[in-house]
Amino acid sequence: GHQADDGWLGPPQNSGTDYWARSNAVLSLIQFAEGAPTTAETDNATQAVLRFLLCEQARVIKTPLTSWAAQRGQDLALGVAWMLRQPAPVVAAEERARLWDLADALRAQTVDWESWFNTFDNDAGPHNVNNAQGLKSAAVWYSLTGNETLRRLSRSRMTNMDDRYGLPTGMFNGDELLPSPPTRSPSRGIELCGVVEAMFSYSTMFSTFGDVAYADRAERIAFNALPATWASPKGGDMWSHQ
Repeated sequence: GHQADDGWLGPPQNSGTDYWARSNAVLSLIQFAEGAPTTAETDNATQAVLRFLLCEQARVIKTPLTSWAAQRGQDLALGVAWMLRQPAPVVAAEERARLWDLADALRAQTVDWESWFNTFDNDAGPHNVNNAQGLKSAAVWYSLTGNETLRRLSRSRMTNMDDRYGLPTGMFNGDELLPSPPTRSPSRGIELCGVVEAMFSYSTMFSTFGDVAYADRAERIAFNALPATWASPKGGDMWSHQ
């Protein structure tokens, strides 16, 4: 009921950094659409997502992704991939063509996580939450392209992160940034945001490739790293954020 006339969600911003937060709104609407009790509610949420994505497609041509939007572009593309899986009556042919254009633009404007997780030396950067979100990038691009190279790259990044920064909890060190030089020392840590984003990434990777190693990793993190980020002498107030 509050969506802008052009489909934009939220305040009327228009810069390259303003896209990434909308991915959270889009993915929430998608969850609602999949679980809504009535067809009308599903249709309403689905159309809200579609209208936003078409608005975004028009915007990224003039205002490309920058900063964290560029580092989290795969989360935006995850919503596009979902919409492209909807049947023809939901998405018209012209709209589907624009969604593919948006997917191509997001791939081009998102930082190169595929190289980063091999070399750790490009502009993707060491921010721990961005890296946790970036873990899913190869899975997202695979769902849009079917490029089998991305399957291998998705698996190798888990190994590379473990070798450089891995913790027994299943997470990696990154108490704000990935440590430099790399260390697996447990005196470092990882924050709550990184934990839940890694759980989401590994769940996405499992749902894309069906590789049980990703499901095992999400579960390992959920039962070990996640409770620690909520712990405290009182319990549940997140005093042990790292």
